[in-house]
Amino acid sequence: MTVRTVHLAGFLALLMCCWPAMAQAPRTSRIDINNPWARTGIAGGMSAAYCTLTVRDADDRLLSVSSPVAEQAGLHETTEDHGVSRMRSVEPMAFPAGSTVVMKPGSTHVMLMRLTRALGENEKVPVTFTFEKAGAVTFYFPVAKVAPLPPMELMTPAPMDHKDHKHGG
Repeated sequence: MTVRTVHLAGFLALLMCCWPAMAQAPRTSRIDINNPWARTGIAGGMSAAYCTLTVRDADDRLLSVSSPVAEQAGLHETTEDHGVSRMRSVEPMAFPAGSTVVMKPGSTHVMLMRLTRALGENEKVPVTFTFEKAGAVTFYFPVAKVAPLPPMELMTPAPMDHKDHKHGG
């Protein structure tokens, strides 16, 4: 019997002993992220991060959000009330299995407050989402210098004055 065979036999014996415990371990959710991006920002200022976040396998709760580039971070929601935008914290947030939250400007987003340094275009910043079951999951958000337009329902077209306009020839 070679040393390799002894090691393989030992590994298989260990695996067979532990397999029942592994099969009964509680299942944690799988977290998926799509289209992550963050806005540029100056040191001491604020930025926001956006993405589509999906909890796949099991119900879970988002407990907190953090990033080393901000003294404080959190999940916020922007709402419109009689023409006034309001922002509020929405942690903790329940995620039923299979649910998705689309984080976008003018809606749910990660707020990065009191930036510890400037966030420059094209760099990637880590953002950690801490879930009750899945634990801490870190994703990297590319930074973009973008000034997103407000949601369409908030945009009011300017009145057009046609009094001096002549149509045709």
